[in-house]
Amino acid sequence: MTTDSVAARKRDAAATQQALLDAATDLFGAKGYEKTTLREIAERAGVDAALIARYFGNKAALYVAVLGSDTIDYTGTTLDESVRELASLHLRRTDSAGVGPITQALLSPDTQTEIRAAAADRFQRRLISRLTSQMTPGQGNDPQLLAEVAMSALMGVMVMRSRGGFYRLLSAPADELERIVAEMILTVLGSPQPSPGSEGS
Repeated sequence: MTTDSVAARKRDAAATQQALLDAATDLFGAKGYEKTTLREIAERAGVDAALIARYFGNKAALYVAVLGSDTIDYTGTTLDESVRELASLHLRRTDSAGVGPITQALLSPDTQTEIRAAAADRFQRRLISRLTSQMTPGQGNDPQLLAEVAMSALMGVMVMRSRGGFYRLLSAPADELERIVAEMILTVLGSPQPSPGSEGS
């Protein structure tokens, strides 16, 4: 086998794996772990279902791979920037694709123990740790608890927004909702908020 043919096979394998991850991310996020089948994932990706076993092993392993492939990246260097950025990114992704697989795994009562643990670990490393690292000393006696409460509130808004639980929450413009949610999170974290009319003064 030539070097070119080996490289082509590697490219094809990588493309297939990415297609499966993309399909699984969409379906797990929309339907949850239990209600999503491997056949549906393979059909969405346009490949044979047997390739899931070849590349990932089983459904649980594919789900964990999806959790690890979350491509949302945060660039904020201060707590205020990070909170406003994560509120915008998560709410906009919820509007476009529904709640993600990590949120699904944490909220569903049917989630397998190892999957819930993987989701919680991912959530901890990607969000909770970032917030606690940017909180100033003395900003709350229990930064971990404050961050977990704040992120729980964000998840609640995401779920109710995606499922149409409340009329105004569903119909509110994205930028207005992002502002309200960001300020709520900052208040929970103990970050001082500007008083009405103080911005730009």
